[in-house]
Amino acid sequence: MGRIKAPFRDLTREKWQNLAIAALVVFYAAQIALDLAWGNLFGRFATDFASFWSAGFIANHEGYAAVYNLDLMGRIQHPLLPTIPSSPYVFHPIPTPYLPVFIVPFQLLALVPPVPAAYVWEILNFLGTIAYLWFFSSKIGVRSPRGHLIALMMVSAPVFLNLFAGQVNLLLAISAGEYLRAAIAGRRFQSGLWLGGLLLKPQCLILIVPALLLQRSLKSILGQCASSAAILGASLLLGGAESLSKLAQLWLGYAAGLPTNDVSLMMNWRMIGAQLGTVIGPQRAWIIAMTGLAVTAFATLALWLRPVRTDSARFVVSMTATFAATGAVAWHSHVHTAMIVIPPLIVLYRTQRALLGKILGWWVFLPASLYFVRLVLASMIHAGVIPSQASGFLDFLAGVGSFGLNLYLLGWAIWILRRLPTTSTPPPQA
Repeated sequence: MGRIKAPFRDLTREKWQNLAIAALVVFYAAQIALDLAWGNLFGRFATDFASFWSAGFIANHEGYAAVYNLDLMGRIQHPLLPTIPSSPYVFHPIPTPYLPVFIVPFQLLALVPPVPAAYVWEILNFLGTIAYLWFFSSKIGVRSPRGHLIALMMVSAPVFLNLFAGQVNLLLAISAGEYLRAAIAGRRFQSGLWLGGLLLKPQCLILIVPALLLQRSLKSILGQCASSAAILGASLLLGGAESLSKLAQLWLGYAAGLPTNDVSLMMNWRMIGAQLGTVIGPQRAWIIAMTGLAVTAFATLALWLRPVRTDSARFVVSMTATFAATGAVAWHSHVHTAMIVIPPLIVLYRTQRALLGKILGWWVFLPASLYFVRLVLASMIHAGVIPSQASGFLDFLAGVGSFGLNLYLLGWAIWILRRLPTTSTPPPQA
């Protein structure tokens, strides 16, 4: 008799990744199915969409300025949540802190009852993400199989959490991706136009705009100003000055902190300060966090002190680090916002895979694994196996993986750029 071959013995790295992808697909599908079976629609699954649908409903009936009224938002949003008897949960409305022009799609969805609207949004979000990843990867590098790459991105924590919460970060990924394609092709003004899409979450511009200024990329800056002016002008026409004033007040509330900000779940230095504050005291914790934030920002902008050709590998590596560092520096930064890092990672994977090494695997699987561990531990707390005091540690697990990877990508970029010739060019065919 021949020897029985041990399973999984001779698998390549890609085949191991395929097994991990399959495991995550099963895990994600089970979580969604259980939440729907338990009646957690808008309680957990599509929870942010409940806010967006409410914003569209209010805009249709009360005008845009009323969207930023949290009391009114609460009265519309609260009936959407599942009823949990004897629950200690205290309801706080989730704001929709977006410019009026970005609320228009949700006004259309608000013409439909909230439950079918949520399913429509989730399906569009899912199919739209696959379609854009397929389109973008087909426009970058040589024509080669890209199904494995797209599967990796779809099971990453940012993409899943974007879909699970019913978030809007696909627009951020598209804006970042089309900016990259236009910049690599030398279309400076057009690339700047795409950066206007990041006004959906303005904190995403906190490092890229200074980087453009350091590069003296006048055409890109003019393009960004033009699209931003168009978005702000359209928002002013839609909602008037009052809506922009109310939105500015809401943004100030975000900076100070709102109950639904979930700072402990973020992937930035602010989260580190909040978590450390419970261990070493707020004053020491915030000194560490603010120092780390400043060092991260300065280290990122230092990448752009010398001229960088936009058709070079240096540009893509620097942009990967800049978008990643944005997640660590921005004051409001949850894991799903890391979708802006996906386009430069795809460019590197398809044009400079040797430079990228194993980073993509870590970026995909580390946060997803911690998310799985977090849910297992949360179930054990719910069952009384682990004391409820451990919930703070579970919150830490939600964002620490992505936070660490944000800093790792910055450090990796600094190390790589010291070894890259200034004239190195990848073969992206954007």
